[in-house]
Amino acid sequence: MQMKNWLTVLFLGTVLLVWGQTKEPVTVLGTGDTLDLSIAPISLNEVVLSNKKIGVDELISKARVAMKKHYLSQQPQEIQYFIRRSDYTQQNTNFTLKKSTDPSFNPTFFKNLAQSIPTRSDVHKEGIFRAAIGNSNTGLQTELVKGMILEDEDKTFDIANIEEQLEKKITKGLEAGHFFKVKSGVFGKKLKEDDFEFSSKKAKDSAKTPEQLTQERIKRSAGQAMQAQGWRKEMEEAAFFSEDGQVDVFENYKKYRFQIIDYRWYQNDWVYVVRFEPKSGASFNGTLWINETDYAVVQYKFNNLKPIKSFALLGIAYKVTGYKGHYIYKPNTQGGYQLHVGMLRKEAWVRVDRPLSMMERKSRTIGSKKLNEVDFKVNFKATKQEEFTYLLQTQKPLKSEEISAWKPNHQKEWTKLNSYDKSFWGPALQLPPNESMEAFKLSKVN
Repeated sequence: MQMKNWLTVLFLGTVLLVWGQTKEPVTVLGTGDTLDLSIAPISLNEVVLSNKKIGVDELISKARVAMKKHYLSQQPQEIQYFIRRSDYTQQNTNFTLKKSTDPSFNPTFFKNLAQSIPTRSDVHKEGIFRAAIGNSNTGLQTELVKGMILEDEDKTFDIANIEEQLEKKITKGLEAGHFFKVKSGVFGKKLKEDDFEFSSKKAKDSAKTPEQLTQERIKRSAGQAMQAQGWRKEMEEAAFFSEDGQVDVFENYKKYRFQIIDYRWYQNDWVYVVRFEPKSGASFNGTLWINETDYAVVQYKFNNLKPIKSFALLGIAYKVTGYKGHYIYKPNTQGGYQLHVGMLRKEAWVRVDRPLSMMERKSRTIGSKKLNEVDFKVNFKATKQEEFTYLLQTQKPLKSEEISAWKPNHQKEWTKLNSYDKSFWGPALQLPPNESMEAFKLSKVN
């Protein structure tokens, strides 16, 4: 009897025997053949069962209510923290001479001046600070415990005070006995002799007393502490709960779309991982990690999708094009939550296109020489990136009378290094430097 159909025997997708057309089976595997029945691993997703059921709208509502208790009602305390700021700048500067009554200020002079301004610079500052903070959670008083700076002043050009910076640069290109002053010509005000000062060729300071040197050191230390206080405040402005801050995910929550994307065990509690995206007119996306127990936000990531700040006036334009960060919050001893680790990165560009005037004299005797006038235009373009890293080390509560009596001790200053020293912090800090800090080398070592 002839078979009309085929019969195939398979095992896990492998053909073992085939019948068809003949009465005898056809053996695919012969004697001594080996059949590999290995199976690829199957990935199983974690399944979490919970008797709590909450929608994303209710979750965000509870988190917004809890925010006032956890973050906005902080009691006075003393904290010790580490903060680092790395500043990277790429820039291009050009000058156009408009008028000069002194032949030494010619196009070649300004061409050399432009070439003397660095096209790239990076500055790194980091330190451990102690501060007393109050209900506003900003530093009322701050002192430097220990800190370091990596900066090559020959490669640094601060556009924030362009007149002063140009005076420093021009001084190097003039012969002894020249005195001058640079002033912005934006408002159309001409320099007069009364405006003229010999500010760039000051006589050497006479010997200072030990008391004067001590006061200068205290002033410098206080200024460095204020810098760190400003950096910390800048990071706080990026917090999700910051009033009038940059990231308005809670303040203007109706502009965002929220979605629960995960539910996991984190910091001894179950947390909901919520993604937020702009719905109408918002500028950010990111994630919020919200505790199931008390609806506190314990982790927070954000990234801008469009420029968040711009300014243009009187020949100066500025725009923040990048703004992203990652913050981790942990409970403190007062029943609230506090920033424990934070990273913030800002990217911006600045352009300056404005006229400047310069008055120059070749004699110290007032009235003995005619003032030379030089009118020129500066065109400056720069891209800037700032990175902030924050690490809370210790915190303890303070009573109202203690915070009133708390006074900073301004004795320490930045330690200026020629290159990064891995032994500088020792066991006091276990935070590695970034790549730019490791590669930093001072171009000229005194």
